[in-house]
Amino acid sequence: MVNYLISEAIGDIACPMAYAYYKKMPSTLVYQAMKKLPDWMVEVNEMFDEVMESKRISL
Repeated sequence: MVNYLISEAIGDIACPMAYAYYKKMPSTLVYQAMKKLPDWMVEVNEMFDEVMESKRISL
């Protein structure tokens, strides 16, 4: 059980880091993940994306 929790924690850390680095996720992966979420979580995610897009700056 401990190994499972460690692996899950590594995934929890690595996935957002990869997303921040690559700036894009395959649409099929996003679709599969989003369809598993309850509607309220999808709505929160969409609102978050809108806010972040409006604050995006070019470097």
